Amino acid sequence: MIGQKVRVYRNLNKAGYYSIKVAGKVVGYAPCVELSDIRFIVSEASRQRVLRDRQRNVHAYAEGILVAVHEVVPDVSGCEAVTYSPYVSGSFFNRATNVPVSTAAHGYACGADVMVG
Repeated sequence: MIGQKVRVYRNLNKAGYYSIKVAGKVVGYAPCVELSDIRFIVSEASRQRVLRDRQRNVHAYAEGILVAVHEVVPDVSGCEAVTYSPYVSGSFFNRATNVPVSTAAHGYACGADVMVG
């Protein structure tokens, strides 16, 4: 998996874990996933379904090259938090500034955020 293009998303059933997908198939879970060449993706049709039905579904991903999987969150001081909420925005955004974010060179998907920088 290392070096492959993956999609990661917060697992709705395993709190504190991210699901890792390769070619549409879940291949693993981890509390922290390190990615490079990140692209943030949101399915607008699925987001509208969440807004209409008020029921969670997986419709937002961080896609990138898998660098590493971490059991312990690395030092992310100096990084900026990028997050997503379908009720706030139709895209991922910088948690501090609310500015939309569509790409990042490097980051860690940990907790509720992707720490980039």
